[in-house]
This record gives sequence, structure tokens and C-alpha cells, in this order.
Amino acid sequence: MVGKLSKLSELANIAKGGKQVLKLSCDDVEPRKQVREKIENIENLAKTIQKRGQIQPIVVSPQNSDGKYIIQKGERRWRACKMLGLHVEAIVNDKPEDDITALITQVIENDAREDLEPIERAKAYQSLLEGKMTQADIAEEFGRSLAYVSSHLGLLKLPEHVQALYDNDVTKEPETLNSLRLLSELDPELAREVCTDALTNGITRQRSRDVLRNVKNRSSGKEPKKSQPDQSLKGEVARTERPNQPVTAPEAHDLLEGKTATLERTSPVSQALKNEATYQAKERKSNSWREVNPSKVRFRASFRLSQEDTNYQLGFVMTNRIDNDAECLWLQVVNGESVRVQASLVTIMSVEVEEAE
Repeated sequence: MVGKLSKLSELANIAKGGKQVLKLSCDDVEPRKQVREKIENIENLAKTIQKRGQIQPIVVSPQNSDGKYIIQKGERRWRACKMLGLHVEAIVNDKPEDDITALITQVIENDAREDLEPIERAKAYQSLLEGKMTQADIAEEFGRSLAYVSSHLGLLKLPEHVQALYDNDVTKEPETLNSLRLLSELDPELAREVCTDALTNGITRQRSRDVLRNVKNRSSGKEPKKSQPDQSLKGEVARTERPNQPVTAPEAHDLLEGKTATLERTSPVSQALKNEATYQAKERKSNSWREVNPSKVRFRASFRLSQEDTNYQLGFVMTNRIDNDAECLWLQVVNGESVRVQASLVTIMSVEVEEAE
């Protein structure tokens, strides 16, 4: 043990914030399993390090039985230094970190930088569930709603045609993808046709809601709403309005856009398509905001306690407490404590409205 400490002291050449910083060979450092599946922009970070040096050291665990330091924080910096053929500056964290704690830390840090894609976040949540945490535990840990956690976990159950929309960057919005997943369970053929159309023409959250709602209404025997008829699918008109009569089905995109459909005879379907065109026009002009009770609004934020702090935390801005210093604000962290932070160290992540009990 003494020999190891002596060797560490020989490697150390600088100290920051009272913590010993080592210069390690990148070959002696290894990454741990990452939440992120894609680690991008390493080349740009390498250019910055080459020009300005490594500003912030990475954090590693003590050497393991193979003589390797395992990265706790800073894999991108390590990759950039390795690309440049440089040693990497590192701080050894003697505090043991189990897999669950490491995973939580990764999610928090990537959340703060908005680096995680929805399915990456979903896989992290699933790993925490397998580590004996509940969905409620996960929601509390990250300051998220239970619905937010549940909707992300639903992304791990996407059928192939819905997954294709995610993989092709048509949409990565969890609610839209989950609506299409549920649609696939109720009417697989319709869901495939909607997704095929979406690959070319895209799809909005509102449209996915409408399609799902109207199919649910049809399944329960309810009439679709006249003001918002769901004609989003090829052949859907024939099944809902004229189940026993032949019809030349318009293309899905034509129906989405409310274009004239060719039918064998005049029927209520024609009026339905006109209603759809009117609805689509209104939807395109709809407001992108809504009025809410200000007392119910919460600003979710990530923050550091100081410029030197490498740990990102999550919390909510305390809008009922204004600091006497205009450059500072107060946040409530997930454990209920209140902290005072410089505004420049705070990043607003999202604006949420408290759900009614």
C-alpha cells in the first residue's frame, strides 16, 4: 500500500483545490460502461485541449487488480487526450462507488448537459430497476415525475416500425412514440401505415394522440369526434364509415393533409375529409403556449456549487425566494434541502407544471 502511495506521489505534478492531480498514461485508464451509446464531438474537444490544455481533470477510481484506473467522470476528456497522444490529468477518488451509484451519477451529469437521448435514458432507468430501485425511487432521485419515468421505459417496448421513426430521426419525442406503440397493440396494420407515412412526411405529437384516441373510441364503440375525425390512415375511412362497401382509399399523407379523396359515391366520408382539412389548418396555426397558474410552474435546473466543482446536481428554482444579490438564486434539491447558488452556475433544463393530485 505504501509503495502504491509513493508511486502516486511521484506521478503527481500539480494540485488543484487541495486535491492531488496526477498525469496518467491514457493506456493506464479505462472507461466503465457508459449510459451514452454515442460519444460525439471528441475531435472538437481534442482541438480545444490541444490549444488550451486540459482545463478540468477527470475523476478515476484507485488502481484495480489489473493496475488500471477506472473512469468515474470525464470519459470524453480521456478519449480526447488519447486521440492527441497526451497524458490525461486525473484525480483519484478513494471513495468506493458501486454500479448503481455510478449509473445515477452518469445520468445526472449527462442530464445536466442534455447529452442523453431518450432511449439511452430509458436503458439507464431499466438498469436501475434491475438494481432493485422502483420507478418511484427513480423519479425522486432525478427530480422527475413518475409519468416521465414510465413514458421513457415504454420506449424499450417499441415495435420495429415505430423504432424506425426513432432510428431515422423522424421523432424522438417519448409521448409520440408511446402513442404509436399503443396504436400498434390496438391495430398493428394501421400503425404500420401511419409509421410508413411518417417516415416521409413526419408526424406531430397531436396527430399521434388523435389517431390513438379515435382508434380507442372505435374499439369501445364510441363515435369519433366530428370536429376532429381521424382519417390518418389508408383504408381507415372504409373501416369506420362504410365497412361493407368498396372504396378507393386515399393515400395516408393525402388524408393527413385533408386533400380530396376519390370515393365511388358521395358519402359522409367526403364531409369527414373536409372537416379534417379544417382541423389540420387550425392545428398548424395553433398556439405553442398555454396559460397556467404561475404558482404551479416549476423550473427544473442543473447546477454546480462553484466553478471548480465537477459535480452537477439537479433541483428546482425556488420562485418564492428572491436573494438580495441579483446574481444569486435559491434552489431546492431532490432531498428537500435549499441551496444558494450563483446564477451563472445554473442551467434551466425544463419548465414544468405541477400535476393536480
